[in-house]
Amino acid sequence: MKDRKFLVLQLLVAVAVVILSSCAKLPVYKSTIYPAQKNGGSKYPIATGYEKKKNIHYGVAENDSDIFIQFCFHKQGDLEKIMSGGIKIYFDPEVKKGKNYALIIERAEDKQQGTRPLSPAQAQSGGTANNKQQMQLPQENGNSQGPGQGLMQTNNMICKDLSKVTWKKEEGEFVFYRDMYKEKIDVQLQPENPSGLIVTVKMPRNEVPVNDNGLFSLGIETGTKQNTEKGGPSNSSFRQMPPGGMPGGMGGSPGVIGGGFGGMGGGPGRMGGRPGVPGNSQSKSGALNFWVKVELH
Repeated sequence: MKDRKFLVLQLLVAVAVVILSSCAKLPVYKSTIYPAQKNGGSKYPIATGYEKKKNIHYGVAENDSDIFIQFCFHKQGDLEKIMSGGIKIYFDPEVKKGKNYALIIERAEDKQQGTRPLSPAQAQSGGTANNKQQMQLPQENGNSQGPGQGLMQTNNMICKDLSKVTWKKEEGEFVFYRDMYKEKIDVQLQPENPSGLIVTVKMPRNEVPVNDNGLFSLGIETGTKQNTEKGGPSNSSFRQMPPGGMPGGMGGSPGVIGGGFGGMGGGPGRMGGRPGVPGNSQSKSGALNFWVKVELH
């Protein structure tokens, strides 16, 4: 009987924690005008806010037609989580922590499965593209890496591999690949020397769910870091980098932040589900999660 009462008490405490956390006030961010004015020597053109505990910069800017969102990550652990499980950006017009609207940035299926395109020599010899290889994140203290080179290599791989974007909303899902076509939603990933990553999103105003008071809450969530047993075989979503260079595959070069965005072209919608990220990990570190209340002009 005592054990049952203790379990009930634990459950009530857990429910109370969830309720209190959901009711906690979100930090408020007032959007700026895009393009950003050069005032105060801000390092980032859009991400003028800073969350000290999580060590990320964030921000929202707007003009008459579009809304711009920017996150800047600075921790190596966060980059590893992003490489493993991608990024989710949430929008909630009820200014809570709802997840009915989500922009999901993740690795394309061919990269999740570890496939690489055929080289001309392989094509002539009848080779197969399904040559699965395990990829590991470059180590900062590796023998062949100089200071900061391993982290920059990780950033470059993130910018190449995270090419699939899913815009999930109540009406359905729209899937596109940011390195292949120009769509009405523009997603840019840019490495920052030596260990940072800048994520910038441009969305038409009519795509962003905003309430009648010009408010919405904005959330960011990374994947989780997956670690396999030391010395054991890895069967995670990473592929091992082949000797002599970076793994092949799709990848467009990221645009330079602050230099403006290219024109947006129309494109047919493609509906599709979001595949899970494969993995055979023995331990996981928690995802980065951050929410802010946004006030538009």
